[in-house]
Amino acid sequence: MKLFVDLETLQLIEGPGFRNPVSTLRFKRGDAARLEVIFLQGATTPTSIGDPAALELQFGIKPRSR
Repeated sequence: MKLFVDLETLQLIEGPGFRNPVSTLRFKRGDAARLEVIFLQGATTPTSIGDPAALELQFGIKPRSR
């Protein structure tokens, strides 16, 4: 699954050229899903934010309706 992050708003968005924020993610394969995070400048241009080996991403998970 590809996740797109708009670096101007720091939000997950639908994809390049689409600035609509994503509020939920659904997985069909449970914990076996592979995530690829793509950072976009101006919601359109893929860009690097540093050395991938030196970066750390943290995700928060909450129960539905909270």
